[in-house]
Amino acid sequence: MRRFVSIWLPHWPLERLAIQTARRSGEPPDPEGAKTPHVLTAPGQGGIRLRALNRAAVEAGLRQDQLLTDAQALCRALRVGDFDPAGDARALEKLTRSFTRYSPWVACDLPEGLVLESSGCDHLFGGEAKMLRHMQQLLTRMGLSGHLALASTLGAARALSRFGGREITLLSPGEEARALRPLPLAALRLSAPILERLSRVGFKTIGPLIDKPRAPLRARYGAELLHKLAQALGEAPETLSPLSPPPDYRRQEVLQEPILLLSQIKMVLSHLTEGLAADLQAAHKGARALTFSLYRVDGVFYPIRLGTGSPCYEADHMQRLFSEKLDLLQDEMNVGYGFDHLCLEAAETEILTAYQKDMTAKDATDDLRDFDRLLDRFCGRLGAEHVRTFAARASHIPERSQCLTPFRHRADAGSDWLGHLKSLQGGAYLGRPVVLLPFPEPVTVMAEVPDGPPVRFDWRRIRHQVAAVDGPERLSPEWWRRDMSGNRPASETRDYFRIEDEQGRRYWLYRAGLYERGETPRWYLQGLFA
Repeated sequence: MRRFVSIWLPHWPLERLAIQTARRSGEPPDPEGAKTPHVLTAPGQGGIRLRALNRAAVEAGLRQDQLLTDAQALCRALRVGDFDPAGDARALEKLTRSFTRYSPWVACDLPEGLVLESSGCDHLFGGEAKMLRHMQQLLTRMGLSGHLALASTLGAARALSRFGGREITLLSPGEEARALRPLPLAALRLSAPILERLSRVGFKTIGPLIDKPRAPLRARYGAELLHKLAQALGEAPETLSPLSPPPDYRRQEVLQEPILLLSQIKMVLSHLTEGLAADLQAAHKGARALTFSLYRVDGVFYPIRLGTGSPCYEADHMQRLFSEKLDLLQDEMNVGYGFDHLCLEAAETEILTAYQKDMTAKDATDDLRDFDRLLDRFCGRLGAEHVRTFAARASHIPERSQCLTPFRHRADAGSDWLGHLKSLQGGAYLGRPVVLLPFPEPVTVMAEVPDGPPVRFDWRRIRHQVAAVDGPERLSPEWWRRDMSGNRPASETRDYFRIEDEQGRRYWLYRAGLYERGETPRWYLQGLFA
């Protein structure tokens, strides 16, 4: 049986603004400020209108979408601010992520709520009733007023949280129809035209719609009405798209008393890594992405994300990676009143590949795994984007035939350089130097004929007499890459020569430009052979 929790925050924009102001000042929210009527406004039809009201403003007789001039005439002590829906949405997403302590399947319910699927999660908190009370206490500590409802359908939970009139509603399975009957039609999330048509014929609550035959309702009001009603009653499925994909494996620890010290956090982390490693080893899988989340008692949480270069299933390696990360973040992390919930997740996993160990000598695979573990520590300390390696790129231009890519993605970049070169040259390996200069360096060349190979060249003020030449190998420019003007290719046609001087040193030179096109060719040295 699937179970859903809907949380409605009726005064979210103003309470969010009060919390943000209190955090900036470093003081708790002012209780007297909540007793002053406060509204947020935005331009609307006919002038500036009210978009959000606190509880004091509602008690003073103000209403949503009212003109600001009318509101100020009714309440002279009115505080006015600017409505910021984008800021509210960003803060709501952050709040929603903090509720992953209750379930990995959470989502925003814009503009003033969030929903989560609690199936199989309530036992961690002592049952559904205790879980709802725990959520309510968390919202209170954060300075938010919320209405919570738990039901077997998402539509029923959402309707009861907004229109049920109670702060906490726990609905048993199969009671959706009874609970929905007295609620207004707006609880079904119907469009405004359908609500208006239903009100014209006398429908005020959901109860009469449940008792009516479905075929006449569909013929008169369309499929939307019946679809929303069926979803609320559990007769039609309703999907919940989570804010983040649920992890493959997850271990968490709910603490009776908050912890403050780093040593305590590492102790709990040790238990979590051992449990997660046991789960991964039992499934013959390794983690490629790990997240360690610390939830503070007031709802603030700190996610610590790490990636691994190879599948990881050892508890000591996970412990070492996160311990080093915690040491780095210790000064930046505000412990506050402590953490009461810690969670370790494996967001990405891979099936472990078995290999045969060498019984007569040291296994090279062990060295490779030690190297991967060392790279994981570098990535954890420096950031995965700063630990890079060269990878092959499909380009005939030598300086563009490789690129720097994060080492963690090296498996996708392709590491068979010989095969890469052969594929670029039509299957014929013509040879490339072992060293490419960072940038092609200009050289002075003397040739017997203008378009012939060089017989002598000067590089870095040293003259080299040519003893042997192989070439040319012509590389055409990439026509889709244009220069700054957009009229010509970014590079010219190149003729490459492999050259050996009288001392036996070998070089890779090219001539940029073609005489037959009226261009003035220039010579460059780009690489050195062994």
